[in-house]
Amino acid sequence: MLCQPTFCSIKVVKPTLGFTLWRHQYSSQERRSASCIETFAIIAAMGKRGYDFKTGSAMPIVSENDAQFIDQLNATMGAAMATITARGQTIHDIDAYRYLMDQLLPMQMPTDVPMADVAQWHPHMELADGVTAAVAIPHGDGPFPVLVHAHGHGLMAGHSHEFEPWIRTLASYGFVVVFPDYSHMPEAPYEQLIDEMQIAIDWLCSHGAAIRADPARMVLGGDSAGGGLAFDLLLRNLAREDGARFRAFEGMDGNVDGQIMARKGHASLLDQLTQDTKLPPMILVVGTADFTFPAHLRMATRLNELKKHFEWHVYHGMPHDFAKFPKMEIAQTANRRMMTFLQRACE
Repeated sequence: MLCQPTFCSIKVVKPTLGFTLWRHQYSSQERRSASCIETFAIIAAMGKRGYDFKTGSAMPIVSENDAQFIDQLNATMGAAMATITARGQTIHDIDAYRYLMDQLLPMQMPTDVPMADVAQWHPHMELADGVTAAVAIPHGDGPFPVLVHAHGHGLMAGHSHEFEPWIRTLASYGFVVVFPDYSHMPEAPYEQLIDEMQIAIDWLCSHGAAIRADPARMVLGGDSAGGGLAFDLLLRNLAREDGARFRAFEGMDGNVDGQIMARKGHASLLDQLTQDTKLPPMILVVGTADFTFPAHLRMATRLNELKKHFEWHVYHGMPHDFAKFPKMEIAQTANRRMMTFLQRACE
């Protein structure tokens, strides 16, 4: 049996644009059980066609353009995996994993798609103590809210400037966007990554005005493994009296529950959450074909149990990284809806 509409909302955004589940801050009268979230997850994962309640007929959920792109993505990654296998390696070999991530670059930075216009683009801005960041500054006088984002690639690969099209898109919504360059594991220990991200946050708190950023309206987030890194940073800052405070948190297809580090012997981030944890409003975005979907479900269920303010946007059939690919139609919708949430949080 489905949840009562009072407690759970499921919406078809458009026939070609998937599903969105969202919620607003709990009031004393509003409650929703974790089973509602689980029910939605099952619904979102069913089939390749949705249901048109007006006509009573089936309708496509994934657009033809996006279905073709996903086929291309699968072919690219399949060819890369074949090469890795032929070398006698697996993706658990660090150089093989980095080779695999490099195959995404032409899709992250296509040359035939125009990028969003911004006032300034700095691919390697030096912040402090040798930490650099890719920075995009929007048009206007500012000061602007600022989004600090930890990129993904397993904490073991990738560089912030390689996300230029996506960074520019996010900045076009009126945010200074900062993607710090953190060191890679396993050459660097996890705590070094935390320290480098914290250096970027501290620099913005002290020197944000230099790039027209308002540190009083700072948002923290991350994608893929960077989502767990960013959420860990959020909890560490909340635990300190002098820690940075954030207007919102975003997790774009992120391993936001920290399971990656939990498998390496670190405590699960979910275990640290209690009723007293003063989380800012959170938005989680994921596709049903994403391997991080279970992590999102665990996080959404836990936030729901604790009655925290969050939205969970789930897109049917979408793979990992979908919102970072400029050629995907659904990416425009996912980014717009996420940035609209962050704009509201920073008002």
